[in-house]
This record gives sequence, structure tokens and C-alpha cells, in this order.
Amino acid sequence: MLNETQAAAPAGRKKPPAAAAMAGRLRLLQAELADESPEARQQLLADEIERALRAIAPDDRPGFLKNLEALFPTWDARVDVSTEVKPSARSLTDERELRDPSFLVSRLVEVASALSAEQRRQVINRLQEGGLTPPNQGGLPSAATKLVREQLKLGDEAAIHAARTMELTALLAQMAGLLDPVVREAWKQIAPRSAVRRSGDLNKIMGKFALGDENVPRGQVQQELEVLRSLTAALIQAVGSVGKQFAQGFRKYAPTEIEGLARIEKKFTESLDAACWRKFKELASDLDEATIESTIRQLIATYAESCLGHRR
Repeated sequence: MLNETQAAAPAGRKKPPAAAAMAGRLRLLQAELADESPEARQQLLADEIERALRAIAPDDRPGFLKNLEALFPTWDARVDVSTEVKPSARSLTDERELRDPSFLVSRLVEVASALSAEQRRQVINRLQEGGLTPPNQGGLPSAATKLVREQLKLGDEAAIHAARTMELTALLAQMAGLLDPVVREAWKQIAPRSAVRRSGDLNKIMGKFALGDENVPRGQVQQELEVLRSLTAALIQAVGSVGKQFAQGFRKYAPTEIEGLARIEKKFTESLDAACWRKFKELASDLDEATIESTIRQLIATYAESCLGHRR
């Protein structure tokens, strides 16, 4: 008839060795090893205990070792093994397992589901401090991080900080989203008949792309951003050159230019000063606010379109 301990053992599972049986096995083994050196006996006895511990649940090992120590307090008449097997000390099996990366990872995975968010964060931080995980890489795809490294001129060994990368993405998206309508409206006023046009709302396009919309491929986002970048750069360059161009067109109002024309057109009875003033009024008849604004816009549009043409 099975005793209670045997009856409680799950079917198909090997019953853990009892401390008394293990002590008898160790005594027999010690007798067989009488001719061996103390070191050899100690190692062989430790191996035997290790094999026995493999069949015992970790929580039950301290009790087993305590009972075994009481029944078999020494491996050799001259060797005290209480420090080797007492519950407060690690067994040889424990020592080996604590040096086995696969065992440690498997144990961490087992307990991970029971960890709180704060405990998980602490574990991740400790792993990062030990160089076992890239700092806050956060599972970012390698293809995307490669592009980030290239654009920001980061080395292959530099760890990408996932949280800060998302913050940087938000800042860049905000800048592009705010800049887009301003540039679009300015270009519409400066060059209403220009063939260069924006095709859509950049904010909506970027949002759909971030959500994985199959109708918004990467190429579309890249094209929209390229148009915004090119148009912004062209307008800035055009504004920088418009002063010189306008000055060249304004040269006809210079006193020397007017005097030269007045001498040619001067009437016989007319003084030179009167002829100059008459010529200036003739040339300046269209020198009003609307004309000046229209001229400046045309100069900007022409120069900007020439810049955009060079980029296409």
C-alpha cells in the first residue's frame, strides 16, 4: 500500500529521493571510495547530492538538505560538511545554475508575468547597465534605426534611445505641420499661376503613414516633405536676392540716368532741370504701392522657380 507521500506524488513523475535514503546512499558511496583522496570523495559525494537535488523543487531543497545534514553530517571522518549542505548555503547545483545564462534567462521569463511595471522597469535598467540590452532601443526596427543613424551621423555602435526618438519625431512632425500651411499660402500669393503645387495636407498624410495606412506609402510622405523643403529653401534664397534684383530695376530712376535721357529729349526752350523733372514724372507714373509689391512678388517667384527647376 502507498503511503501518503507516495500517493500525493503526481502520476508519471519521479518521486524525489527521501533524505534517509540519500544518506544511506552517501554512506555506501563513501565506503566504496575509501581508497580515494578526500578531495575526490568530496567531489563525488557532491555530484551525487547534485543529481538528487535535480529531482526536488527549489522550494523543497532547504528542508531536504537540512534533513540530510542531520542524517549524514560528514562525508569523511575528518571532514565537516555542514557548511556544504546547510540550508543557508548554496548547493553545487545552485552555484552552477547561477552561472548558467540560459537558466537565469528562463527563470526571469517565468517570473516576468508577476512583476509590476516598476519592477519591470528596474529589471530593464539593470540589464541595460550590464550592457545586456541596448539602452532604451525599445524594439525599434533595424531598417528605421539605420536611416536615423545616417541622417544624424550616429555610429553603428551608438544605442538609439527609443523614448527620445519618439519625442524627436513629434517635434519634427510639429515643425513640418506648422510650416506647411504657411509656406503653401505664401507661395499661393506670390506665384498663383505657378505649376509648383502641394498635393495634400501634410499633417493628415503623416498621420495616416504613422498608422500604417497602406494607401499612404513612404514615397508619398517623402515626396510631400521634399516639396516643402525645396519650396522653403527656394523662397528663402529668393528673398535674399530680391533686393539686388529690385535695385537693378530701380536704376532707371537714378539722377544720372534721368539726366542722360533728359538731355536727349530736352526741348530747345526748356531748361535741363525742367527736362529732368519732366522725365522723372514720366518714368515714375507707375511707381505706386501695388506696382512695387507686384514687382517684388514676381521677382521672388521667378527666382524661386528657377531654384526649383535646378532641383528637379
